[in-house]
Amino acid sequence: GKVCKFLPSNNKISLTQGRIPHSRDSPIHARGIPSESKGYLEFEDVAETGNVDVRFPIRFTWQSFLVFANYFELKTSAVDEFKRERDAVAAGKRSNIDPFVFDIFKSIQLIEQYGEKLEQFAYLEATNTSSSLSIELSYVDAKNSSALYALAGRLDWCECENILKCPNGTATSGVGAKGMNDCVSTNEEVIHRISLIPPPPDEIAKPMSTGEGSIDTDSSRLVLKPFETGILTVDLSMLPNNITYNDHYRISIYDGCQPCPLRYKCNAGNGHQPKTCFNPPLERQYEFLNGCLKKNRKMVCLRDDGTHEDIQKCYSKTNNSSSARSSGSLLLFSEPDLEKCLSRPYFCSDTEWNYRTYRRLCQENSAISGETEIYDCSLVHRWNTYAHWKNNVCCSEISELRGFDSCRKNECLDDPRIEDIIRGKLINVFEREYGFIPPIRKPSGKLLMNATLQEALDHESPLDLFHEWREQFPESSKLMQEVKLHHPKKPHLSHPYKITSGCCNCKRHAIPTFFETNNPISSGYPDNKHGHVQITVTAIASIKLYVAVELLHGAYYLDFEKYFGSRDKSTLRIHAPQKFSEHSEHATWLTVLDKSAFEKRGLELPLNLPVGINEGGNKDIEDRFFVNIPRNKTIANHILAKENFLEVIDYDDDGRSWLPLPAIRDPIESIRLNEEWWGQKHDFIALPYIPFFSNCDGYDSHVFLGRLLEDHPDCLSVPLNKVESTNEFSFTRKEPYSDRCQDLILQCTYEEEIRGSSEKFRWFEASSGSNLFHITRDAVTIAAFVPSNEAEDWGRTMFLDKMRNSYDLIPVSIGDEMGGFLNAIPRVVELELKYYQISSGTKRLVEAAIYFHDLCTTQKQDYFGGSAKILDDMKERDILPCESDINGAIKSDNYELIIQYYPLGWFDLLNRFEFGGPVYFFFYTAIGLTICLIGGSVYGINRLLTKFRHPPPFQGWQLVALVSRPQIEGVILAVIPYMVVVSTIHTLFRHDGVLQFDSLHKNWMGSGSIGDDEEVENAMGRMGSAFLVLGSYITLKGSSSIIIGDETSKNDHVVAKRAHFIWASLCLQAMILCLLEFSYSDSYKNDIYRYVVMFKFGQIAFDVILSHVIRDKLLIAPLLVLIQMSEILVTIGARDFVEFTLSFLVKISLIVVQRLFIYPFIHTILTLLPRWNLLARHSFGRKALTRKEKKQREARWKKVNENIELQTEGVEPLVDSITIYSVEKTGGILLPFMCLFLMLLYRETEIAMNYNINQHELLYYGTFAFYMIIWTCIVDIFV
Repeated sequence: GKVCKFLPSNNKISLTQGRIPHSRDSPIHARGIPSESKGYLEFEDVAETGNVDVRFPIRFTWQSFLVFANYFELKTSAVDEFKRERDAVAAGKRSNIDPFVFDIFKSIQLIEQYGEKLEQFAYLEATNTSSSLSIELSYVDAKNSSALYALAGRLDWCECENILKCPNGTATSGVGAKGMNDCVSTNEEVIHRISLIPPPPDEIAKPMSTGEGSIDTDSSRLVLKPFETGILTVDLSMLPNNITYNDHYRISIYDGCQPCPLRYKCNAGNGHQPKTCFNPPLERQYEFLNGCLKKNRKMVCLRDDGTHEDIQKCYSKTNNSSSARSSGSLLLFSEPDLEKCLSRPYFCSDTEWNYRTYRRLCQENSAISGETEIYDCSLVHRWNTYAHWKNNVCCSEISELRGFDSCRKNECLDDPRIEDIIRGKLINVFEREYGFIPPIRKPSGKLLMNATLQEALDHESPLDLFHEWREQFPESSKLMQEVKLHHPKKPHLSHPYKITSGCCNCKRHAIPTFFETNNPISSGYPDNKHGHVQITVTAIASIKLYVAVELLHGAYYLDFEKYFGSRDKSTLRIHAPQKFSEHSEHATWLTVLDKSAFEKRGLELPLNLPVGINEGGNKDIEDRFFVNIPRNKTIANHILAKENFLEVIDYDDDGRSWLPLPAIRDPIESIRLNEEWWGQKHDFIALPYIPFFSNCDGYDSHVFLGRLLEDHPDCLSVPLNKVESTNEFSFTRKEPYSDRCQDLILQCTYEEEIRGSSEKFRWFEASSGSNLFHITRDAVTIAAFVPSNEAEDWGRTMFLDKMRNSYDLIPVSIGDEMGGFLNAIPRVVELELKYYQISSGTKRLVEAAIYFHDLCTTQKQDYFGGSAKILDDMKERDILPCESDINGAIKSDNYELIIQYYPLGWFDLLNRFEFGGPVYFFFYTAIGLTICLIGGSVYGINRLLTKFRHPPPFQGWQLVALVSRPQIEGVILAVIPYMVVVSTIHTLFRHDGVLQFDSLHKNWMGSGSIGDDEEVENAMGRMGSAFLVLGSYITLKGSSSIIIGDETSKNDHVVAKRAHFIWASLCLQAMILCLLEFSYSDSYKNDIYRYVVMFKFGQIAFDVILSHVIRDKLLIAPLLVLIQMSEILVTIGARDFVEFTLSFLVKISLIVVQRLFIYPFIHTILTLLPRWNLLARHSFGRKALTRKEKKQREARWKKVNENIELQTEGVEPLVDSITIYSVEKTGGILLPFMCLFLMLLYRETEIAMNYNINQHELLYYGTFAFYMIIWTCIVDIFV
C-alpha cells in the first residue's frame, strides 16, 4: 500500500504535518495526500496490483512491530494494551509498562485533549547542534540520510512512566531540577480555594472538595452598598513558617463574578480571540455541567396532560410523602436544575444557550400488541409541526400530488396514498427545514405517571435530556405549539436566551502594593504576611465580592486545609456612615476636585485618586470599590477588640511581639497621573475620602470621611440618643454635646518624591489661601452619588455638578498663618472641620481649613551639596533643613496629620449665617429695638428734665414724613439710573458678557492665543476702565449741577469753585482708599470699636475743615455723605457678624452723643470764637484809644454779638441740625445699595473678598443695612 517517508529538505516538523488517516472512512487514496503533508512526506504504493492498501507499520512494543490501517485502530489497540499492562503492574505480574506502549498511549491522550492545538507547543525544529534536547531522524532513501531536530516546543508534554513530577500547580524552571524544592508555582492555576468571609454564627463550615472542577458555591459573599466599608481582618500569625505569600498562596478578590473551578488554566486572549483556557477541554467542561445537573435538582408538578401545577398543591395531594409522588391526575418529581448549574462557572469562554426544557415521557397502549409504549412527549410537538407543514403542502397544488383531491378546508385528507407520496418524496424537504424526521403516527401525549422514569436519575448526561428551542416561551401548551425546535444545521435561526460569561473573564481585582510585594522583615518569616492582615473594602457602587485565599502550590494541601478549612481565621465588620443625615441612609460628606482649579494653580493631581486598570491595560477611573491595607489594625478593629477580645498584636517566630509594618509606598509611576486622567466626559469628581492625604495609619491610601469621623477610637462618638444639638432659637453660648475629634493624630507618609522637584506645585507647596479642594456642605445621599443615566458616572452626577460654584461646597484652603513653599515640606498638617449639629442625626459642615506646621526644607546642607541660596531663603523664613542621615539624605518621609473636628456654638453659627431667615429677622429686630431704646431713653430723659413749663407735643411722625421721606425718595431716584448703568457695564464687559474681546491683548506687546486667566484679567481691566470713565463723568456732572453759573458769560469764580470742589473730591477719595486698605488689616479687626470712635471724631474734624475750606453747606454735603457711607462700610471688616452689629450699636450711640453734645458744643465754640477773639484783642491790645477807635471797637463788638444772635436763634440751628441728620441718614440709606454693588462686582472690587466675606454673606449684611433704615428713622424721631 501507500507508505510515507520524511523529506530531508524541510527544517521543521509539526504534529499535523504527515498525518495518517483517522478511520476507514477517509482513506488516503480517496482524498489524496493531505495538504499539510505536501512537501514534507512522500507516499509510495507498495501494494500488489489491484489491491489498495494504506496500512502503516509502527513499533508497538519493545519487541514487536504492528501494522494499522488508520489512527482509530491504533488508538483502540494502544488503549487496550495499556490497560492490560497497567493491571498487570498493579497485580505484581509486571515491573513496568512497556515504554513504547506508554509513549503511544500518552501521545494519544495529548492528541485527544488538545487536537491540532498540540502543534503549538510540541514540534521538532532542524538544528546543527547536538544536545540533550536534540534527536536524530533517519530517512528511508537511497543514501539512508539523517538529520538533527531539536525539541523546540514545551517539554512538559513529555512523560515517562516513573518520572518524578512536581506537585500540582508547580513546575521546574529550566533543566537540572534535583528535588521538589526546585518546583515553583506557575501561578497559572488555583488548586484549592477557601472563602475568607466568615460564615454566619449558626452555620457549620463545610469542607470544600479539591478535585478538578470544584466550585465554592456555599460560602458567603461580601455584599456592600455605596459608602459602606467592609473591614476584614485575617489572622495569618500561626500559618506554618514555610508557607510564603505569592509563592504558595495568595488572597484574591473577585467582583460580581465566580472564578474558574479548581485546576482551570486560562489564557490571556487578545483582541481577536476570546479568553479561553488550556485546561480542561470543552468535553470535560460539559462533564462538570452534567455532574452539577446530577447533584442539583428541583421539584416540579405536572398534570396528566403535561401542563404545570402549583408545587404546593402537589405536596398536599401526596401528603408530603417521598414514596407516594403521584396522586390521581398530578405527578410530583424532580428534574435537573439547569438554571442553577448554568449560573456556575464551568465554561471558560462565553457560551450561548438556546432555551431548553426537560424532556417529558408519555405513554400509550398499543392497540395491536396491547403493550404500553413509552416515548418522548416532544413527539406530540413534532407531529403537530409535521401536520401543519403537511396541510400546507397538500393545499399548495404541488406536482407530486397532482390528480389527488388532497385538500379540504385547508387540511390534508387522510389518504394513505398521499401520506406515502409525502413520506417518500417530500420528507427530505421537511427534514431540511425543521431538522428532524416526524413520527409515523400521531401520539396521544398522555403523560407517564411514573416519577422514577421521568427523573432518569442514572442518566450519565442529563444535559442530553433537555430539548432545545429556537426561542424562549412559557411552558404552556398553547404557546409551545407556536415555537419551533432548534435546528442543529441552522443554528442562526435560534435566538439564545442566555449567554453565560466565561469564567476566564472573571479576573482578580487589583489589590494594593502590600500584596504585590513580599519583603521579608526582621520577624524571621520569609515574608511580611505572618501576622494579622487587615483588608478594607469601601464600595462606590452596589457590589457582591468573593474574597478567598487560594493555594498555588500542591505541596501544602494539608497545611492549607488544616489552617484555613475551619474558616475561623478572619473577622468581618461593616461600617456605614450613620451620623451625617438622619433623613437618608448612609449619606456622607464628599470632597470635590475641580479640573479647572488644578489647571489654574498649576497643581499636581493627588496621588490617591481612584485609579483602575481597564481591559486594555491602561489607567482608568475605578468605578466599583477601593481596597486598602491599613498598617495600624487597631484603628478599625477597636470595636472587635472590645467585644471579642481580639488579639491584634503580632509576634515573630521566637514569640516576641513586633511593631506594625513600616509604610509601603506605591510605585510612583502607578499612581502619578496627568490631565488625561480626567477624560473628555467630566471635569470634576466627588470623592468619599480626603484627597492628597494617603498612606496613613489605619486607612492606607484613602481616608474616608465617614470612617474617620465616626469610627476612630480616639474620637468622641456620642450615641444618637444622647446628642445635644444646637437649637437655632436657643440664644445660648453652651456648646452642643456631639461627636468630636480633638488633636487626633494620624501617622502618614508622603508618597510624593519629596527629595526632588516637580513640574507642578504639589499640595504641600501651595501658598496660603489656596483652595486645595471642597467638601459638600450637607451630606450627599447614595442616589445623588451613583449615576442614574449613561451620561453620568459615580461622583459626577448632574446633582453634584449643580453644586459647583455654589455655597453648597465648603472650600478647604491653606491657612493664612503659614503656607507651603518650594523645597519645603510640613512635618505636621492640621485639618480643621467645624460643623453645625442640626439635629441628633444630621450635621452640616460650616468651615474647613488646612494648616501647615513645623516646616523643614528638603535641601541638603551646603556641605552635602545643597544650594546655599535656597538654604538662606529658607532660613529667613525660619525653615531649617529636615533631619538627615550621615549622607545628607532625609531620614523620614513621614508626617503627622492632625484632625480637629468639633461642633460650633450658637453665636459661632450665627456669625457664619447658618441659621434660617426667621432667626436673623428676630436678631435684626432685637438690634433695632435696642437702638430705639437708646433714642427713646435720650428723648425721655430730656423730656423729664426740660425747663419748659409747657413742653411742645411729640411731633415724631410728622418729622419722619417731613425729613425721611424726601431722603429715601431722592436716594432711590439717584441710585436707580446709576445701578442700571453699572449693571449694563457689567453685562457688556465681563469675561462671558455680551461684548467679547477674545483676540485682544491687554497691551501692545501681547501676541498668541489668550488663556482663560488672561481673558478674565482683561475683562476686569475693561470693566475697571468703564467704571473710571463713569465715575469721572458723574463727578464732573455733579459739580456743574451743584455749582450753577451763567453759561453765557465767563464766570471765572464759578469755574474756580467747581475746580476747587473736584480737587477736594479727588483728595477725599484718595484718603478713603487708604481707609479701605487699612480696614483689611488684622489690627483694625482686632480693635474695631476703638477705630469706630476714632473714625467718628475724624468725620467731625473733616466736617469742620471742609466747612471752613469750602464755606458752603450744600457743597460739603455730598462729601460728608461719602465719608459717612465709607465709615459705615468699613465696619463690615469686623471679625464676625455679631461684632459688626455691636459696632453698629456703638456707631448709633456715637451719633446720639454727636447730635446732643458734640455738634452743639463745636457749634457753640465756633459761634463764640469771634467774641473770644475780640475780647482777647481788647484785653491784650492798647488801652488808650481815641474816640474814633472806641466807636469802631464798639461797632465791631455790636456786629459780632448780632452775628452770634443770628447763629444761635432763628432758623440757622435748625438748618445745621437737619444737615447733620441728612448726611448721616443718606449714608445709611446708601449702604444696602453699596452691598448690592459689592455682590455684583465681587471679584472685580475684591473689597468683600479682603474682608473674608463671600457673596452669600454679603446678602445678610445688605439685608441688615436695609432693615436698619426703618429703625434709624425711629431713632431720628427721638434725637
